[in-house]
Amino acid sequence: MPLLRFRTRDITSIIPERCPCGRTHRRLNRITGRSDDMLIVRGVNIYPQQIERVLMSLPQIGSNYLIQLEGWTR
Repeated sequence: MPLLRFRTRDITSIIPERCPCGRTHRRLNRITGRSDDMLIVRGVNIYPQQIERVLMSLPQIGSNYLIQLEGWTR
């Protein structure tokens, strides 16, 4: 069952088995994504899917890319 971590918007799941090291607290699987990837840049909502749609429509662009914001502060 997927788990949405409170306020981090990370999507993961709880590992039901006990830790081999003996610890008893709950463990989480690797984070598989985010429930909300929206970026707010200078008051404009930007979704990475919008950027991907434009990039994938260009034949000269490969399928791997990195969105990098420079000089951006909250």
